[in-house]
Amino acid sequence: MVFSRQIFHLLFTKSKFNFVRNFMKIILHFILLNSFLLCSAGAYAQIGIGTSQPDKSSALDISSNKKGFLMPRLSTEQRDEIEEPATGLMIYNSTSNDGQINIGTPEAPNWIGLKKRENSSIKSVDFGNDVRTESTVCVLIPGMTISPPPGTYLALFNGQISSNQTFSSSQGIIDVEAIKRTLIGYPGGSPHALVFGNDEVLLPGVYDVTGATSIAGTLTLDGNNEPNSVFIIRGTGAFTTGAGSKIILTNGANANNVFWVSGAAMSTGAGTIMNGNMFSTSEAIALGANTIMRGTMYSITGALTMGAGTQLTAPTGASAVDFGVLSTFAMFTESGAISGCPTCTINGDVGTGAGSSTGFDGINGTVFGPGTTSIPNTSTYTIWKNGIAVPNSARTIVVSATVSLQALVEVEENEVVEIRWRVTAGGATLHHRIFSLVPG
Repeated sequence: MVFSRQIFHLLFTKSKFNFVRNFMKIILHFILLNSFLLCSAGAYAQIGIGTSQPDKSSALDISSNKKGFLMPRLSTEQRDEIEEPATGLMIYNSTSNDGQINIGTPEAPNWIGLKKRENSSIKSVDFGNDVRTESTVCVLIPGMTISPPPGTYLALFNGQISSNQTFSSSQGIIDVEAIKRTLIGYPGGSPHALVFGNDEVLLPGVYDVTGATSIAGTLTLDGNNEPNSVFIIRGTGAFTTGAGSKIILTNGANANNVFWVSGAAMSTGAGTIMNGNMFSTSEAIALGANTIMRGTMYSITGALTMGAGTQLTAPTGASAVDFGVLSTFAMFTESGAISGCPTCTINGDVGTGAGSSTGFDGINGTVFGPGTTSIPNTSTYTIWKNGIAVPNSARTIVVSATVSLQALVEVEENEVVEIRWRVTAGGATLHHRIFSLVPG
């Protein structure tokens, strides 16, 4: 009040000269006051709104017992137009009716919601009795159905099956072609330099290389703790690894879901530690001496060879790609030759659709040569949502084994998620089975 009376007195002095002089004094007072406030803010590097003592850990402390803090409100479309949003940037998404924070990078944003998930418990059903099907069209596996609340779920199915299924060369050729189409047509694709490794850490995704792909030193594939994380590295030229190079899997990355794809020849240097499935669309694949590989070798026309002391183990479990009748194979080529060696270790089946096979005396699996015939009796298991098959969720089994499915599903109100199965001929028996939906 005192300051207001001074202003009133100064402004309304009768002398025009005094009026101007006093008005300039007021302006100077305001400049000095603002300068003082700015200096204070710079000294303490803190701002308090509604409090004279902001918390020492904060740059901005807003205190109120009557009002809240209102974030910028953007639709999903408007949010996605933000140029290089900073890590930690927060908005209110008016489309999803949820606060969101970017936990990714400015170049690769990853927006997560802030509101509490409703109905967050796991939904699960399991049965121990045997069930059998001879249906050649997909039918519901008894009891394997769940109707959850709306939300995002990781669908998981596991069961033990038995049947008289055997391998067929003709089906192997069909399935290796299907694998090729899946890998070449897999969506996404970010450009990458020709060389991988040298202590590089790679996150899940699809990476496209124009030219010859190589790996030097150590390359870490970080699954980012994502369920069923997928790595696909596609190159137009040859693929090589340097001697002693290593591909390391961390944070949930699995050799089942790592794919090295080349449009030319592929080879590993001596002593390479290799993880993932090598697929050449046209030429040969060769493992260098003492290579330790957890994965598979597939080619359309090329030969498959193993150097002295190599170890090749076919991965087991669920994969983002349906291997069909080749799900137990460590190597298969449509028309090339296959060869092992006296000092090699092979865990898994091997086969060729048209070439020769040599050097597999100590294999822990079966060698299938050209023209292998059998009744095409396979069983296929698929996750369905509301009467429609979930893309890339089908798995075909050729031998008595454990079947494992997993896929992310978005469920709307009153939708049903279920597991269905079928056989191509004959029948299959499913023993203990469990189906779960885990909130994502």
